[in-house]
Amino acid sequence: MSSYIPSTRPGARFPHFWLDGNRRQRGSRSMIDYGASILLLGAAVEALPADLEALEDVEARHDVRLFRLGSADIPACHQAAVHALSQIEQDGALLIRPDGHVAWRQQRGVTLSMELIASIVEQVYGV
Repeated sequence: MSSYIPSTRPGARFPHFWLDGNRRQRGSRSMIDYGASILLLGAAVEALPADLEALEDVEARHDVRLFRLGSADIPACHQAAVHALSQIEQDGALLIRPDGHVAWRQQRGVTLSMELIASIVEQVYGV
């Protein structure tokens, strides 16, 4: 391999980039919890109100943590860059396994629901 091209395509290792631009104090790896899977949600991903409680149950039962880019401590001027480097739109999402590899990605059109998370967990982990 002569050159590395960062990608969030399923199977690729989640790339490193700076969440705060040139300040370089917080990198993308800080979003990863190496003891659990991370469902990284774009800033515009909405959750259906009826599913919020059920989503917490899925998080606990399947050890899937939600990381919302919209509520993360990322400067507003870097939000677009973080979405671009994550290769998802504002309404996209991706699942990062505990080993730092991308297990699933939907680049746009995500509405967070119990059915979506259950489908992802079943598809990726067979549970």
